[in-house]
Amino acid sequence: MAALGNAQDLRKHTISKGISCEECHGAGAHLYGARGAGMPSNCERCHQRFAWNPEQAKDDPKHPFTCFFKSKFPSCGTEGSQGFNSAHYKAGLRCTTCHDPHEVTANDWKDAYTVTGLKKQCQDCHLDQAAFFNERDIHSGHKCTSCHMPNLMSCENFGAIQWPDFGGFDTARAAHIWRIVVSPDEKTLNPPPGKDRTYREGAWRLARKDGRPFIDIQWSCGRTSYMDGTVIEGGGCHSGVQSALPKELRFTNQRMIYDRIMAWETPVREGVKAVKAALAEINDQIPKSGLSALEKAQVQVMANQAQDIVTAVEKDGSWGVHAPSYTLKKVQEARLLTDGAKAALAGKSKTVAMK
Repeated sequence: MAALGNAQDLRKHTISKGISCEECHGAGAHLYGARGAGMPSNCERCHQRFAWNPEQAKDDPKHPFTCFFKSKFPSCGTEGSQGFNSAHYKAGLRCTTCHDPHEVTANDWKDAYTVTGLKKQCQDCHLDQAAFFNERDIHSGHKCTSCHMPNLMSCENFGAIQWPDFGGFDTARAAHIWRIVVSPDEKTLNPPPGKDRTYREGAWRLARKDGRPFIDIQWSCGRTSYMDGTVIEGGGCHSGVQSALPKELRFTNQRMIYDRIMAWETPVREGVKAVKAALAEINDQIPKSGLSALEKAQVQVMANQAQDIVTAVEKDGSWGVHAPSYTLKKVQEARLLTDGAKAALAGKSKTVAMK
């Protein structure tokens, strides 16, 4: 408020040089009784960019709209239309739930990229995921949005040199889709039906899975963008073009990323499956065992501790991706607990008397 009336000071609080108070509030909106008082405009005026899609309307009549495409990429300003069919939108979240329209948190209009002002962070709501992500041993300098909100939309170039199979170039705006689908071949952006990925003549499509759009792992991990703060500050991340990492960590296709993720996920998923099977056996045997009440209680405590670990891993939902070493260590702890409980029930181990 102190900057009102001073154009230079106001620019410190705006992302774009051309966006001033009147853009949203209307001319003279700060004056009592002014014609533009209130909010004659809103975020969606510039950031929605819907387009009706006949194929989508046929497949999902309740959601016939998608982002506006001019070529291979959603046009700039499609943040709202991306988020429209997301779980966040259905839960009641809107732009200003997270964004402060009056502030940026890093850089301003004259910089290569900006970081928008946020009233809420992902971890304010996603507590279970944050608990694991806080224990990460890799990607320690990143945030949730580094992977879940990659720069996706084109500005001005409209697919002139973009190749979505390889992460894309010159992407200038963050995706507002959030859900990452781990697949070796499912892609966020696709050509029209019957066309292969060399198609360049017209608009592509934003894919959906279970009725919701998603981010593929090439965009999340291996994107190329010269206007994405995460990529710039992360040494190019895993981009096949920009990355400063060793060759084996420069991801030039989605299968490379998928194999890496599976190396994290598989032992976690198998471990959780084994623990759940052991817990079912343990909980069935406790009432039937000949152990004393104190010994039964100790076995039950071990089973409960193992169950708590499994529940936490399942609530996190990343199966090790958020914190590979930590998650696997926790699952191994759960297996030790169930092994100990089973040994005690079989009389092969003496539980320690509680004091």
